[in-house]
Amino acid sequence: MNRLWTLAFVVAGTVAGACAFADPPSFPSTPPLYYDLGTMPPNAAGANIFLPKESKSVPLPPGAAGKAMRFEVRDDQAKVVLKGAVEEKVDLGTLSVGWYRIDFFDAAEAALGWTTAAILPAMPKRSHEDSPVAVDVALSWVAPNSDPGHRRMTDIAARTGASWVRDRMRWREIETAPGEYAPDTTYDRTAQIQNKSGLNVLQVFHDMPKWVRPREEAGQDRVLPDLRAVRDFSKSLAKRFHGTVQAWEPWNEANCGSFGAWPIHLMCAWQKAAYLGFKEGDRRITVCWQPIAGVNTSSLASAILLNETWPYFDAYSIHSYDWNTGYADLWQYARIAASGKPIWVTESDRGIHAPKDAVGGEPDPGLALLKAQFIAQSYADSLAAGAARHFHFILGQYMESTVQFGLLRQDMTPRPGYVALAAVARALNGTHCIGRLSLFRTASTQVVAFQGKKRDVLVKWVENSGEWETRGRQRAPMPRYHDTLTGTYTDYLGRPIGTPGSLTGAPVFEELPPGAAGRWPLSPVPSSEKIEGAPCPVVLQADLPRAELRLFKPEWTEEYNYVLPPNSETPLSLWIYNFSNKAVSGPVPQFEFPDGWFCTSAEQTVEVAPGGRTQLSYTLKTGSLPNDPTAEFWVWLQGKFSDAGHPMAAFRVRLLKPNGDAQ
Repeated sequence: MNRLWTLAFVVAGTVAGACAFADPPSFPSTPPLYYDLGTMPPNAAGANIFLPKESKSVPLPPGAAGKAMRFEVRDDQAKVVLKGAVEEKVDLGTLSVGWYRIDFFDAAEAALGWTTAAILPAMPKRSHEDSPVAVDVALSWVAPNSDPGHRRMTDIAARTGASWVRDRMRWREIETAPGEYAPDTTYDRTAQIQNKSGLNVLQVFHDMPKWVRPREEAGQDRVLPDLRAVRDFSKSLAKRFHGTVQAWEPWNEANCGSFGAWPIHLMCAWQKAAYLGFKEGDRRITVCWQPIAGVNTSSLASAILLNETWPYFDAYSIHSYDWNTGYADLWQYARIAASGKPIWVTESDRGIHAPKDAVGGEPDPGLALLKAQFIAQSYADSLAAGAARHFHFILGQYMESTVQFGLLRQDMTPRPGYVALAAVARALNGTHCIGRLSLFRTASTQVVAFQGKKRDVLVKWVENSGEWETRGRQRAPMPRYHDTLTGTYTDYLGRPIGTPGSLTGAPVFEELPPGAAGRWPLSPVPSSEKIEGAPCPVVLQADLPRAELRLFKPEWTEEYNYVLPPNSETPLSLWIYNFSNKAVSGPVPQFEFPDGWFCTSAEQTVEVAPGGRTQLSYTLKTGSLPNDPTAEFWVWLQGKFSDAGHPMAAFRVRLLKPNGDAQ
């Protein structure tokens, strides 16, 4: 047997496999304290987030000022690592890298409350290779709406070591009336602030002014948005933010009711118009696919391919709020829809519940630590599942009901997850994932390998696939291969450690010389076959304006489809847009129907002026309801416009059954 491929388990004590681990650390049950955001210095150190060479002095929060006589500093294991009498500030200069909680007590030893601090490793040098670690900051929406607040949040984001951040904007605040643009906005300033900090910005918008949407897109006689406005706005954004915004998503989760309730083919048409506008404004920027809420299902991926959408994005964005153990399987159709383009996970997390009466939305300390352990797990599993870049959602304080997502507290002081993000960004800086090893003897033990020009990295941990309450309770032998080097280790908070004897749910990073990680027997990172193609300047936008749009939820993903009775007739509207600078003409688009379906129209040819659009009206006749309950009904359209290309569109119709359900 080749000894290189022989697995050796090195384990502390007599552990032979995964087993129960200790209960989470126990912190004192005391109230949180917060600083006044209006008086904090406009930098990360003002939020108690320090780099090694900085002075590490923590001011007293207002709730402790004038009352506190004593302090205790605890690490992530709730161990007291520093204590003393309170002076003007608490000096953490004797402490090393890590996350810390600082408790204050009055003269009667009554607990006044606590704040937090972080000491991060030195900032990584920017690598020539793009880092896969990114973070959703939503600076324009989540941070305090002031220049000091924006600068502080940006400095905090930059200190993570992430290379990219994601922001948000509102269309109506940029273009205030057709063709009229605000001279200066929050979005211009925040883009400049983030860019000056060395961060690349991914920007997204998901609203329309009323003049773009003249009537609601629901009910009888729906009116679709004019894609010329989408193209023009995208072009203006590319020019306006040239050099400060490096990538764009032209909408967000339009498949769900909260952000549009659009059928997937209308998302594809919107994507095409936006892409053409962005590229006309700045050909060098990255245009992403507008991400789908939930899992990319088979039908959604099929529609993206049938609409021949792959030439209209440079990166394929997805969102994921599932457990990291399911990424590889859940993203199978996303990889197909990506058509060989890079996949960017532009929102991802698994929120943790805070008690309903929790001050500041603070989660249980044990859950906050499990969230920190999840950070490295999610990045490693995401990149091993085919992602090229992963944005954690979200940096600042943000809650939905009682679910907490933020890595920072409400005053921007750090939760443990923030320090974990900084650790993974430093560990994976300048690397790309080359595969994973899932051990057959202990299926919950994970090893994910990364390769870089100057070093390789292995990320190792053991964890089950259960909910938060069941996580962090396993220990497993440290996997190692004979005749392979042992590298240097850091833990999930970026602290240098010796070679661990075993693994827990807190991932460790093993740094190795270049090429060493490739000696492990790894399963390669899954990908999809690249599909060639160039964008067509003619875009088709089809709609059944009187058909019911009904919500379907396969695999907990919202999908809106047309529902029509069998053997019925309904109007079909087709808009043909010409985004070139020359008139285009040709025969009316050709249809392909399910058996027994057909379409009627009096038009024979069509001509569209440069930058214009033309509407064609049809009557669609559906066929009979088939006996096969799995039958799907798609209508295809293809135009032929000589040198301008052959634009495609395809949409799905579900037939109404006698009981009111849809096929």
